[in-house]
Amino acid sequence: MGLRIEELTPEPIIIITGLDPVSRDDPLAVLAAVSRFKRLVSRHIYRIIDLTYLTFDFDYVIYGMVKDTGEGGIDDPNVTTIYVGTHELVQYGVDLFKKENARFGDTHSIFLFSSREEALAYARGEINELQSDG
Repeated sequence: MGLRIEELTPEPIIIITGLDPVSRDDPLAVLAAVSRFKRLVSRHIYRIIDLTYLTFDFDYVIYGMVKDTGEGGIDDPNVTTIYVGTHELVQYGVDLFKKENARFGDTHSIFLFSSREEALAYARGEINELQSDG
């Protein structure tokens, strides 16, 4: 399995880092880990998927996108998904998700940053903003 999973409790942040070699089971393992974490923290969570260290191929990107649905996935309203990566296929995947969401009227946002630090700063800023509003 090509994954490293970090739960940043008590923060509602889970970081999934993709590592070579990848497996066809990885997308389902991500969904299971995120779903479990979501139940553990019992509130909206931020799912950071760091794809910086992966060697990409188009087929695996499409496969991962198709499998990333349902509870804990890209379309879960209780999960904000933040991708980290600079490879053109990461940008392609994020753009494709955004187009699909717009086509079906889904307003769920997907974010892309070039570094893990930027992604964490964004998630923590959103969490702080929600806490100050609530």
